[in-house]
Amino acid sequence: MRLFIASFVFCACLVLKAQPVSFYTASTPCDAELKLHLGIDTIATIDFVRWQITLYHQKPEQGQFELKINYGLGQNNTLGFINGGESRQFKGQYTTSPDAQGPIIHLQASGLDLHLRQIHSNLLHFLDDQNQLRIGNGGWSYCLNRQPVLLSQKVFFVKTLAFSLFKKDQLQATYDGRTPCAEMSKALDLGTSSACIKLKWRITFQQTEANSQAGTFVMKRIFRQADQTNGQWMVQNQGENPVLKLQFEGMNQSMSLMQIGEGVLIFLDPQGQPYVGNADFSFGLNRKKG
Repeated sequence: MRLFIASFVFCACLVLKAQPVSFYTASTPCDAELKLHLGIDTIATIDFVRWQITLYHQKPEQGQFELKINYGLGQNNTLGFINGGESRQFKGQYTTSPDAQGPIIHLQASGLDLHLRQIHSNLLHFLDDQNQLRIGNGGWSYCLNRQPVLLSQKVFFVKTLAFSLFKKDQLQATYDGRTPCAEMSKALDLGTSSACIKLKWRITFQQTEANSQAGTFVMKRIFRQADQTNGQWMVQNQGENPVLKLQFEGMNQSMSLMQIGEGVLIFLDPQGQPYVGNADFSFGLNRKKG
């Protein structure tokens, strides 16, 4: 087990060390727990936070970071905030530590304490206080996107310990999210216009008995108007991570999602690599509560 963890961290550090500076960006929700870690009043009303994180890699497992956040209430029909929102900046130290489910990056500064899991060479994901992936909502995920995207050394670091698409003893689960438009439109031949900047998704998975490895799904995809598709899903593991293959009914077309943690899925491209989002949207889907 010690050898497994050591090789895990060594591999992660190689990717981080390959570039002296790494930059990640995203927009995410901001729950009460995350507000505490950012030093924000927990009763403050926040729709989302836009992140800019720069990691300066000084040693394989540690370095400096700069964090800039912009947060507040969203301005209707825009990607921005009412009155520009509020902004904060932090500078401090980061360290990387091993974990059975993937390396954890710790960001610490005065008034700041954040933990993220390295999912992939191009993706980080915020963790909660139990070191589990934070589950987002129908608007935003808690995934951070590397910019510019690494085109080489593309490696998955996350190790999902068990397939858990559904909550215990439940036969149905619904996942929501919003993603950038262009990549998915091209992959699925949706024919959207250049005006499309995001797609809204809701996928309801069903199984006939607990712990199934296959079942049916209903997918609702929205750009200006809803488009519903039915089909079959099945589990096809990719390495140590469960991959869901979705086969659309009556169509010679499919898509894949990977489970990267309890209640969190990410879209995969035809080569089995995760799509990487931008400052506004990521490519994650989040299991609805209830």
